[in-house]
Order: sequence, then structure tokens, then C-alpha cells
Amino acid sequence: MKQAVKVGLAILACMTVLELKNQALAANPDLSSISSYSEINLSDPQKSTPLVVSIDRSQSIAYRWKPWQRVKVWAYVHHPGGRAESLKDRNGRSWWEVRLNSHGEGKLVIFPAAENYTGQLIVKGNGKRLLGRTVEKTYEYRFPDGVSIKVYFTDQSLEASGQDAVFPKEVLDAAVSAYQTITQFQGFNTEGYAFASPDKNYAYDPDKTIDIYLGNPNETNNFSYHGFNPASFKDAPCFDTVRISETGFGAVILLPVNYRDFIKNWERINPSPLGTRNLEVDLRGTLIHEMLHVVLFYYNHNLNKELDGTAGTPHKKLDWYVEGLARYFETFAGARHDFYSQGFKQVLPDKIRFSRGGSNYFMRYPDQSFMELRYENALFWRFLDTRYGMSSIERLSRELRNYGPENFKAALEKVTHEPIAQLLKEFAVAILLKDFGLKEDGVYLKKIAATRLVYRDKKLYLKDGYGSEKALGTVCRTDWVGEWDDRKVRHEEPAVAGDNTGISDVSGWATDYYEIDLAKETTTLPELDILTDTSNASLAVQVLLVTQGGSMIKREQGRCVSLEKEIRKEGLEARDINKIYLLITNTDSLEVIPYRISVKA
Repeated sequence: MKQAVKVGLAILACMTVLELKNQALAANPDLSSISSYSEINLSDPQKSTPLVVSIDRSQSIAYRWKPWQRVKVWAYVHHPGGRAESLKDRNGRSWWEVRLNSHGEGKLVIFPAAENYTGQLIVKGNGKRLLGRTVEKTYEYRFPDGVSIKVYFTDQSLEASGQDAVFPKEVLDAAVSAYQTITQFQGFNTEGYAFASPDKNYAYDPDKTIDIYLGNPNETNNFSYHGFNPASFKDAPCFDTVRISETGFGAVILLPVNYRDFIKNWERINPSPLGTRNLEVDLRGTLIHEMLHVVLFYYNHNLNKELDGTAGTPHKKLDWYVEGLARYFETFAGARHDFYSQGFKQVLPDKIRFSRGGSNYFMRYPDQSFMELRYENALFWRFLDTRYGMSSIERLSRELRNYGPENFKAALEKVTHEPIAQLLKEFAVAILLKDFGLKEDGVYLKKIAATRLVYRDKKLYLKDGYGSEKALGTVCRTDWVGEWDDRKVRHEEPAVAGDNTGISDVSGWATDYYEIDLAKETTTLPELDILTDTSNASLAVQVLLVTQGGSMIKREQGRCVSLEKEIRKEGLEARDINKIYLLITNTDSLEVIPYRISVKA
């Protein structure tokens, strides 16, 4: 993970011979301070760390080396194709000598040159293998607030994945931009919460460095890069922490070094309405997504998502905040493909891959419990931002340290100064009207999935995706959806969108949508009555009437609304109304509430 090289030796940059006296070296020297990594810092060469080669007594005995013997040392890294490339020091030397002491022990310190080919290093002495080490390269940037971002990589991994040499620098640039956007432009920099100035009694990063590791998920050997093996990078891109003390956590971002292939595969299985992806833009989106996880960990531990799971399993019921907000932040980097994604389902021989995507997944499945939302909740954070500003989301993130996810309602009401019921109703209308200030991007947000009804002869009829009608009588007991976007099903088939419970019910903090067409011969609008099994059910009902001219009349009058009376107040008649939208919102966060829609002439 984060390792400091502590070498109490005189360091020579070329051919180095260390003759160690008996009284200065124990029989079994302590090697715990010697790092497994030699770092070539391309941004600040002064921060580069050496390669330390140590020969202990047991090796000398095994190889039959005698005290005071000179051992010729060289090292090399294999290219993926098998070709070996020698390591050189800053003076161009590719071999060195170390003279053993009277115990048959010795140490050699080498500063590798910046142009070296880096990777898993094989070190040999007099033809015998001494040890395995890794020579790596880093790029680093330090902000005025004292925070650093450091990208770790090897040429070996870059070549094996087909990635070009400029990719690590592009990663650093994207990460720097991400951190600036979050902390400087979006205001996540409150003292006591910010990564740069945290509360050390809560969470802090001791060296204030965000470490980004580029690793190869397709690596076939047991090579472990800073403690992360190839399996770790199979879940990348991802954020992780390295626990250093009770409140000390090192911030880590894992990124697949084969990022280009990762994005191409992601584009293939998760098509976007925006068309072909731009690799550079997607990289910026990925880094700001993971960087927000970094920043929010020191705000509120990401609601303990990483800490609350059993046996290391993430607590996914917290993703409405953790992943939803991170997906929204991708748009600040210009990455919009995943924000508008509708998800995918991929059947593989041994498993099913499933992603809930982004906003258009929500538009297809709006009746989900709010607390079970994931990436698709990005639209809610867009709503909060456009209505109340990013400062309210930043305050909310602070409040969640104290309130916790179980008291999200109280924290949300505190920062918005709105009752949760009112907030949910406003969000429901914004969803219907796609009112999020998306401007020209609004065309990529699909229409909300709705149950389509027809009111004719004082009765209700359910429409399927092909226009066929099914008589329901005066009571509707279903929220079945027969058409969404370009997908259509017939009455006898499973719903194409929404839930598939067979009855009309609405999940916690969610909304069911109904689109009611009026038959041409309709002369009087009905009275709508929303019936539940209990009188205290937490349902909020909104009716929006669309006139023939396209204007809209909104009404909220409990669960019973006389539509005829409402249009008369506006000087209108039934023939002036084109369509009715009925929005039924559950203002209880946990309970699923069944209901029925009754019409009276």
C-alpha cells in the first residue's frame, strides 16, 4: 500500500561497493525497512527511491560465497514477449559489485535511471537469483492545500495491455481536474470534513496523498502490486482505503491499465443514446466518480458503505447516496453517457452481469424503493442541485456524518427547509416533465414509464403497447406498463417497465405514474378516488390536466379529486382537456403501499 523507504545507508548512484564492518551489522540484518519497490518519480526525480539489494548470510551459505568475496550484481525486466531488458542506473551502468563482509553479508543501493523499462525485476548475483523487486514509475501533483495525487504504473503492464506510454500522465491530469472540480468548484472543502483539512478524530489520510494504481486484471501470475493482486483490479475502476490506524485511512483508487479495452467492452454491452464514447472524456468521468468517493469518505465514511458490509461485502443499500451522487458528478467532467444509461443485462456461461445504469434506468423503473436505488439515483441529485444548489448537497454530506443513513429524512429536510412529502412531490413532477435544466441534453432523457388508461363511458380501460384495450370497470387495481420507449408488450405478457407485482402498489419514497386518455365522446370528467386498505396510508396524490392547447393545470386535493369541478374553476369543459396524468407518491420510506383507483361519474 503506502510504503516509506527508510534506508540508513550512504547512497551512490553508479557502481557501489559497500564494505560493512562486523560491529555495524548484525548476523541477521533487519530487512523490514527495505521496500519491495523502487520508484522512479517522473514528476519530481528528487523523490525517487532506490533499489536496495541485500545479501544475507543464508544466501551466501547456499551459494557458497565466502566472506569478503566480491559479488557481481545485475538486474532485468522481461517484456511480455519474453525479451529481457537490463536495468541501468543514472550513470548508465547495468552491473554493480558488492563486497561481502566477514559474515558473508552485504547491501547495494542503486538509483535506476528514468528511461528504464519498469516492472517485475529479477536481480542476480554471480548468476544466482537474489530477490524479486519491482521498479515502478510515478507521476505526482501537489496542490496548494498540501494534498498530493500520485499515479503508480509499470511499463511492463502498459505494454501487456496495449496501452500507450502517455496514459499514466492522462490519468494524473484527469485526477487533478477531478479533485479541483469537487473541492474548489463544487465546494467540498469545509474544514473538519475536507480531505485536505479533516477531523483527525474521525478520518484522515496521514500523508494526504491519493494513490492511484494502474494494474492489469489479466495478469496470470501471483504478482501483487502494492498489496493488490490481479483479482483486485477485476473490480476496477474502484475506490478503496488502506487502514493505517483507528482513524487513519490511506486513500486508494484502482484503475485497470487496459482502460481502453475496458471502455470498449463497456460500450458494447451498455449502449448509450449519446452514441460513440470518447476515451478521454470517459477517463475524466471515471476519475471524478472515484475521486468523489475519496472526498466523501472523509466527510461521512461514504455512509459506512465499506465498513457495514458482512465479510467485506459492500452495503449496497447505501448506493442511493454513494453511487447516485458520484454518477451525477461525472457530468461535471463532461461524461454523460453513463448518466443517461438505461443499464443492461448480459447472460454469460457462468453468471449474469447486470447494471442499473443511470437516469434512463430510473425512467423505466420509477417504482423502486428510494433506499434501494443505485446509479440511477443520479437524477435525484441533479434535481437537488438545480433546485437548492450544490451547497445544499455539500451541507447534507456533512450532516450525514451525524445523522446517518437511517435519519436521512431529517438531514434532507434540514438542508432544504422542505418537508420530505413536498420534496418528493416536486421531484415526481420534475420527472414527469423532465424538468432538470438539461437544455439540449433533454432529448437523451426518455419519457417516464406510465400505466396507460383510457376513460370512456364512465369506465377505465388498460392499454397495452399495441393500443389494445382491456376493460377494468370503475376500479383500476393494476400499475402494469405495456409500452416504454420503443418496447411494447401485449396484455398477456409481463410488464415492459415499472414493477411486475400484478397489483397496483408503490414502494417507499417512490411514485407511480398514470397517463389517462379521454375518449372523444367524453362530456364530463370523473371524480378520482385513491383507495387504500388503511386510512393512514402515506400517499400523496397529484393530478395534472393537459389542455388541447398544451397548457397544464396541477391539482393536489387529497386522495379524492373532482376533475370536473377543477376544470370548471378554470372556465374549461371536458372537451378542452386532452390528457390526464395521475401521480401517486409514497411518502413513507419503508412501507410498500397497495392502492386502487376508483372513478365516479
